[in-house]
Amino acid sequence: MKIFSRTGSELKEIDGDNLIEANLSGADLQWADLKWADLRGADLRKANLRGADLRKANLRGADLRRADLHEADLHEADLHEADLHEADLHGANLRGANLLVADLHEADLHGADLHEADLLVAALHGADLHEANLHGADLHGADLRGANLLVANLHEADLHEANLRGANLHGADLHEADLRRADLHGADLHEADLRGANLRGADLRGANLNQTNLAILQIDRWILYIQPDSIIVECKKFPMPESLNMSDEDLGQIDKNAVKYRSKYKNMLTALYETITYQY
Repeated sequence: MKIFSRTGSELKEIDGDNLIEANLSGADLQWADLKWADLRGADLRKANLRGADLRKANLRGADLRRADLHEADLHEADLHEADLHEADLHGANLRGANLLVADLHEADLHGADLHEADLLVAALHGADLHEANLHGADLHGADLRGANLLVANLHEADLHEANLRGANLHGADLHEADLRRADLHGADLHEADLRGANLRGADLRGANLNQTNLAILQIDRWILYIQPDSIIVECKKFPMPESLNMSDEDLGQIDKNAVKYRSKYKNMLTALYETITYQY
């Protein structure tokens, strides 16, 4: 496999079959065909990989700090423990990529496709994931402190025990996401879609839940049915009501405090959460 790298004005040929721990720092590999390439431990700092084909490439432990991977194809690439600090992955295809324990803090992943990517325990603090597709992604234990997830697609994503303190999730799709024991302290969930999300044990203190779409939301052992002007609180040991339009008498049959909670709701979901989870 022939690969050409440009460093300054010099164009040189690189042995594409032996790139393990290769020094490609600052190399110009724009649009290069690197699919299936073995780049384990390679030095690709500040390399130009815009539009490069890196499908199924092995980049385990590679140094890609500040590399330009704008719209690169990294479908099912192995980036286990790779360093992508401040890398430009705007619009990159990372579907099914292995980013286990990867360092992506402050990386630009705006509009990137991370459908079903493995980001287990990945460092994404301060990363820009605006409009990113994280549908079904594994973000279990990931560090997303202060990350920008504005209108990101996190449908069915695993965010179990993820750190989302201060993250921007404004308008994000968290439909059926797993947020058990996630840290959402101070997160912006304004207009986020949390229908069917599991927030068992999650920390929502100080979170902005204004105009959040919750519909049926599970928090610990409570089920919340929410409409703009009402809320129904149900213990899981009771059968779920078929209708949301229940009378106060019917609500009392479910839980003696349900009517009280409904009247308190309005724009005070955080207070409601604390009332529910700390009363027993």
